[in-house]
Amino acid sequence: MMKTFVFGLGLLITLCGCNRQSADIWPGDTDMESNTTIIGIDDELPPMHANATMMMCGDTLVIHDHRSRDVQFLAYDVMQDKYVGSFGILGDGPNEIMNCGPFIYDNKGVMYVIDCNKWHIVGYDLNKALSDSTYQYFVKTRLNEENGRRPLSASYYGDDNNVLGTLHVCNENYTSQSTHIGKVSLTTGKEEVIDDIEYADNSRDDLVVMPEKDRMYAFGATHDRVRVFDMDGHLIQEIRGPRFEEYHEPGMNFFSSPVVVGDSIYVIYGGKDLAQGYGDTIMVFDADGNYKRSMKCDCNIFVIVPYPTTKRLYVSTYDTPQIGYIQL
Repeated sequence: MMKTFVFGLGLLITLCGCNRQSADIWPGDTDMESNTTIIGIDDELPPMHANATMMMCGDTLVIHDHRSRDVQFLAYDVMQDKYVGSFGILGDGPNEIMNCGPFIYDNKGVMYVIDCNKWHIVGYDLNKALSDSTYQYFVKTRLNEENGRRPLSASYYGDDNNVLGTLHVCNENYTSQSTHIGKVSLTTGKEEVIDDIEYADNSRDDLVVMPEKDRMYAFGATHDRVRVFDMDGHLIQEIRGPRFEEYHEPGMNFFSSPVVVGDSIYVIYGGKDLAQGYGDTIMVFDADGNYKRSMKCDCNIFVIVPYPTTKRLYVSTYDTPQIGYIQL
């Protein structure tokens, strides 16, 4: 399974079990917050629906217009700053895709997508998909779903063809579900939970991974907290924000879309009802979970994706611009 992590202002620290370390309470003052400008690229892109998801595939920003009834994926070359094409036709027939799940990039030019209708993991060679209108994706494997497990997000692609991310896991009666850190094999389709936390009804986290630090961070979407794990899935530390409650209040959203930029973690923070958007603040933490600063945007943000070469953080918003970037 796979997960994501998030923080909140002014932390309370909870230690879980032996050999789990404490952490400094991160400062809750707002003098570390700055206003941030989003530079739009909408003029370079075809019209699309709001709340698009995105993924960086090498030098190509792939935008998923999940509300489109036609083409699903738009491609933008971030080095040349130009739109370079589209691919992926909506449908349930041959070479069509529907109800797309997590995206996975293998760092070799192939983007994998989970087709949640057919329960297949399909692969797109991006160069071929963008240069040949007759290109057909290939089926990598079929997911081996067990006990209601369903991939929710993908965070890290390993060299062993395994993907780390978050998994939905149902309870015994299939009346509720929670997310765990998990592993999905692109070879066999097998899904496996690797964390050591107990099942919690209707909890959801987002995962970001720093393998060189032997750390995974699960940011709470439904709870104001961040959990720090080692790469084997052992919980090292849990940090609770000021609005943390064991009970999940329906509709509340805290953290979303955590990403690694160098030695830092950037994550969207909302702390409000999801109907009002995911949040207009991006928080920055170091690899030890220490709060560094916040960036206040003038609109709600849906997804953030980094491109380290040009020190840009690409964003998808609920407003104008729809797609843009923050110069870091």
